[in-house]
Amino acid sequence: MAEIERTKCTNNIIGIPAGDPAGIGPEIVVKALSDQGIYKLCRPLVYGDKYIFEEIRRVLSQNVTFNIVEKPGDGVYTHGIIDIIQPEGKAEEKTAFGKVSAAAGRASYRYIKAAAEAAMHREIAAVATTPINKEAIKAAGIDFIGH
Repeated sequence: MAEIERTKCTNNIIGIPAGDPAGIGPEIVVKALSDQGIYKLCRPLVYGDKYIFEEIRRVLSQNVTFNIVEKPGDGVYTHGIIDIIQPEGKAEEKTAFGKVSAAAGRASYRYIKAAAEAAMHREIAAVATTPINKEAIKAAGIDFIGH
């Protein structure tokens, strides 16, 4: 790993990995970010794949839009718009809600890794995690024990 510059983070961007796309994580994110008060406290930035959130928006009948950004500084951080970074790597095929799968495990690991790296490089101030499924991550062949 490259040497990380140890400087103070000067923003209030909170990175939120989406969690297991077949689990409750994406739903928690959409419901939490529907609270306008969150945006008075911080600038939430989700790490995930847009298609997951489009499905959650449909299921929950939420009136929210998504803004795909390349880096944390590109977000609009406005209530009603969820800023999303889609981490590098293959966006996995759609996974069935409530089903353990290697695809969901790979996806949730990508989200966590991208958010953690952004925090270590001081691009975001902190990471607020959502639920993952360790069984799905294990099914993906990833040696990872959790957050």
